[in-house]
Amino acid sequence: GTYGASAYYLDEQAENCLVEGNVSVNVARPSHNHMAVNNTIRHNVFLTEDDAEITLHRSRGFTIEGNIIHAGGGITLIHVDAVESLKDNVLFSGAENIMWRIVENYRSVGEKPVEETDGNVFGDPLLESYAGGTIRLNPDSPALERGFPHIDVSSAGPRNSQKNGKPEPVD
Repeated sequence: GTYGASAYYLDEQAENCLVEGNVSVNVARPSHNHMAVNNTIRHNVFLTEDDAEITLHRSRGFTIEGNIIHAGGGITLIHVDAVESLKDNVLFSGAENIMWRIVENYRSVGEKPVEETDGNVFGDPLLESYAGGTIRLNPDSPALERGFPHIDVSSAGPRNSQKNGKPEPVD
């Protein structure tokens, strides 16, 4: 359909949830949130070769902190009023375009630039590798200066829980 796919999706009545320590690769809308309240998106890596959108339609009270968003195109955060705190993120846009989209009833009514304040930095996170699900940052990465943790999602997902085509027992 025309809605697309999202890596992480908090929908109606999602309240006081934490999305943390995840990696999304080449998903244009890594975090989609709809009618969700008081949630936190923290210490995630969202990588895409094209534009990236974080959507927060009809949501409120969100904290977005300590994430790496690396887009070959622009980065758009949709619904400025939903965000209570945006801090210590490393945002890299290959198009040098990092914007808030202002919406009313799902319709865009304007845009304004995201400001480089509250410890947010617009620049290269100096990502050395994400192959195999382990995030490796250069020691000079601005993300490390902001307390970004080691992330290893190499054992996540169903492909890694099977051996010889048979499911491994889960403790």
